[in-house]
Amino acid sequence: MLYRRKKAHSKRKKKVLAIVLVVAVLLVGYIIYFESYADPYQVNMMENRAKIIATESITQGIENILAKGEFTYESFSKITYGSSGAVQSIAIDSVNVNKFKNEVSKEIQRIMQEEHPLYYDVPLGAFSGLTMIANVGPRIPISFTLGGSFNSKLNSTFETAGNNQTVHHITLDVDADMISMAPGNTSEFALQSNYEIAQTVIVGDVSNYYWGNGTVAQ
Repeated sequence: MLYRRKKAHSKRKKKVLAIVLVVAVLLVGYIIYFESYADPYQVNMMENRAKIIATESITQGIENILAKGEFTYESFSKITYGSSGAVQSIAIDSVNVNKFKNEVSKEIQRIMQEEHPLYYDVPLGAFSGLTMIANVGPRIPISFTLGGSFNSKLNSTFETAGNNQTVHHITLDVDADMISMAPGNTSEFALQSNYEIAQTVIVGDVSNYYWGNGTVAQ
């Protein structure tokens, strides 16, 4: 009698183990199957999130450096007038220009890595492979890494303000080549941004050289 109970118990144990194994195999297969449907969706989600972080980091980085008050219009250029009242020269301070660009680049990198949570949310419905419920269900956070390089250039433009006055705008162009990576997914993208960082009103005639050239910074 005891032998029969042990044998029955052993059969039930084997049956339970077999059921557990089948469920585990089905679960793994389910995950692999629906992961293939979600891959394109995840790449788009990651790239969109990475673009938002990069754009916000660039804007905040420039604002932080300007907020220190170290860099003003006079930091980048100096206007010299001739005896007739016309602009004789606009001298560009290359040292301050390069210092500003370097500080902006470092601040952007710092903000991007320290102040932004590097993850994107994927709705559970995205793993179903069905478009109608792709955005349904709890959102699953997935971490990723974000890096890139930033190239910047200072430009200047002139705008007539009437009454023998000209507004001199100094702007910063930022080109970013970014890459974001998550397990199984990689996305590369480029961003181009333009920000006005300083301006002044020039009283007197501005020569055609400056109107025609338009770029006196670097």
